[in-house]
Amino acid sequence: MEKVTPAFTNELIDQRVEELTTVRLKVTYVGKPRPEVKWFLNNKMIQRSDSIDIETTEAESTLVIRRIRPEQHGKYTCKLTNEVGTVKSKCWIQIIGKIP
Repeated sequence: MEKVTPAFTNELIDQRVEELTTVRLKVTYVGKPRPEVKWFLNNKMIQRSDSIDIETTEAESTLVIRRIRPEQHGKYTCKLTNEVGTVKSKCWIQIIGKIP
């Protein structure tokens, strides 16, 4: 089987979002074997929870944050790893006050 280093075909972009809205961060990628995908907030690995979901297929991954809170602002990183390499895509999420 041909081995391909992971690479993003669509990377993360910085966003300004309203507090308590739903945020979706999506990347698309290639790599063989299929890369392992991990998401981080300020260098701490993100785990699924009641308000956080991670949807990953063979060629894309989406981090969904429902009702985003001020403490969830910062640098988001998606890391792809397989046996031939590692690559990261990063963005900043700024949370603005809820508009009345």
